[in-house]
Formats: sequence, C-alpha cells, structure tokens
Amino acid sequence: MNVKSNSFTFGAALLLALAPFAAQAQDMPSNLKGSGEVVITSGGGTWEAAQKKAFFDPFTRDTGIKVVLVPEDHAKLLASVKLGQPEADITSVPGGALAGFVNKGAVEKMDYSLFGKETLAAIPEQMKNENGVGALLYSIAIAYNTTKFPGDRCSCRRAGPERNRFYRRHGSRN
Repeated sequence: MNVKSNSFTFGAALLLALAPFAAQAQDMPSNLKGSGEVVITSGGGTWEAAQKKAFFDPFTRDTGIKVVLVPEDHAKLLASVKLGQPEADITSVPGGALAGFVNKGAVEKMDYSLFGKETLAAIPEQMKNENGVGALLYSIAIAYNTTKFPGDRCSCRRAGPERNRFYRRHGSRN
C-alpha cells in the first residue's frame, strides 16, 4: 500500500465505499479507472464473501483497481494510522465509534464532489456524513409473547405489586 495519498486513490476509495450506489463500467468517469490497489478491512466469513461478489469484484472489473482485503482490527488500524502507515485505505466503522476515529485524526473528510450526481442523489441524506458514508441502516425492537406474558409488561417506569409478581414468577430483572 502506498502511504502517500493522491486524489485518484482517494476518489477510487470513495467510489468503492459507495459500491451499492456505483455506476456501471460504461458510466464510470475515466479519472476513476486505473491500476494499483485499494486495501480494505474485512470481517471475513459470509459477510466478506457477499461483499466480494456484490462490490469488490465488480469494482475491480470496472476500474482495473485490485481490492486487497485484510482482517478487520480497529485497534491495529488506529495504531498504524498513528505511526503514519495506515494498514488500510477503507474500513467499516460503527456509527457510534466514528467520533473516536475522528478525534484520533484517523479519517479524512469526504469529498462528495467526486460522486456522480445520480449516485449522490441515491444516497439517503441520513447516510451522508462529512467523514464517511453509512452502509447499513437498521433498528432494534423488543418483542414478547403476549399469551405467556399478558398485560402491560413493558413500562419501565411502572412500579407496584403487579410488576413485583411478574419478576418473582419469571426471575430477577438483573
């Protein structure tokens, strides 16, 4: 990996980061085609296999830039950035951890001017950040069987005998 950054490599990295929104080869600007490599951290397993098939292989086909995958280890990556020799060009960082990477000077600002108009328009606004592009949008919900647990059992603020009977029957809340 070349430690020295240039706009071509940065543009190619941005394009790869947006692979789900990327244009087909015939629509790819010539300044984003070339040779060389981009190093990306990966969690491995079926997730990596799916990313390789959906994003990395088409990116290499369309740009001529080889994708090199390295195991994802954020501590190692941050240490390598601190030494001035980043282990990877692109990584996936959970949204809650992004601020830590920013505070440590481990990320660069996104240059959205390098994105095609259609690609940029296809990215939901909540996924655009000055330091990265969101890749996953999800939510978490709590569900329970109302036959087994009838009544209002979700209110954390509710106190009293009913709540205490529930925990005595079904175990401690700790």
